[in-house]
Amino acid sequence: CGLVVGRLSGDVEISNVTGLGDVQSTFGPLGGIVGMHRADDTHGKLSLDDVAFSGDVIGFYHDAMGAGGIIGFSNNFLIERASYQGNVSGVMFVGGILGAGWYEREDGEPAHSGVIKNSVSRGSVTSYLKFVGGIVGDLVQSGSAYLWYIKDSYSTSLVHGYESIGGLAGYMRGVAIRTSYFNGMLGSEWQMPAGVANFENQLASTRSTFYNSDKNPGLIEGPPINIAKTDQELRSLETFTEAYWDIGAPGSSHNWTFEVGTYPQLSWEFE
Repeated sequence: CGLVVGRLSGDVEISNVTGLGDVQSTFGPLGGIVGMHRADDTHGKLSLDDVAFSGDVIGFYHDAMGAGGIIGFSNNFLIERASYQGNVSGVMFVGGILGAGWYEREDGEPAHSGVIKNSVSRGSVTSYLKFVGGIVGDLVQSGSAYLWYIKDSYSTSLVHGYESIGGLAGYMRGVAIRTSYFNGMLGSEWQMPAGVANFENQLASTRSTFYNSDKNPGLIEGPPINIAKTDQELRSLETFTEAYWDIGAPGSSHNWTFEVGTYPQLSWEFE
């Protein structure tokens, strides 16, 4: 179930789309733009560029699994310059941009990829059980982490759930996060949330990625995944230049824009 299209397969490109309204369903997956996309063993990528959705994405009852502000579920995707503003909720696998992305590669199969970059979510993201994150609820794959990653993205959402709650990713395996940050607030009914992401052993990584520890005190901090920065540090350009972000003053050609006393924003948001 999606405002633009419910279910897709094969190679699909969607660009320059803005959606406004609410999406509600008693079953999933559901998303603001696309509900579900599934590639077969040989081809079929979903590519989204310059898409935005404002409104609520609400999954009711136990069958409403996989809810995303932009996409509910996909196993082969490229999401660029996506923006979500609203409240997304569901039972499990709930994310501000993507609800869930899974891919278990069999021998001889071509590699699928899952990429989210230059994207932002604002509002609230709620799971009534588990796997909930400001960008993605659950991202799991058995291929190459070079093909599955989140980059240059951020969330300011209120993220709430019962288990596997993360500022950017509720849970991830075989996935990397680069030059991104979480500047929202986390809430939990049971398990302690993760400032950036919950992960499985060494099958996930982050680099130059942070969460706001003043807004989320008392979380377990430290490498390799969940790196805390104070609110003041996130308002300092030095924090990001030292981490090799592509960031600069408004009007520059950098990927991120920074104004003194504020937090980084993606430069395309000012276009």
